[in-house]
Amino acid sequence: PRGDGFLEPFGGAMDSGQGPATGSYIADLMRRLRLEPQLGKPIKNLSAGTKKKVEFIAAVLHRPRVLLFDEPFEAIDPPSVLELTCGLP
Repeated sequence: PRGDGFLEPFGGAMDSGQGPATGSYIADLMRRLRLEPQLGKPIKNLSAGTKKKVEFIAAVLHRPRVLLFDEPFEAIDPPSVLELTCGLP
């Protein structure tokens, strides 16, 4: 990871192709949550909703069996909430 606060595809995990966090899985999550245009932008410049989406992807990156969230949909746009609640594995 670059470590300079820019949104990257999760520290190169997209390129690993191994384990539950395969590149295609992460790329699909980013596409479905419309995060691709944000790549390369400083995280501090992202909206609150976009930051929540990034946090969600980080939380499900390794496909945990159980997730506990505190106000997971606060500041997230309705289409993305639908993806998060109904469309994601």
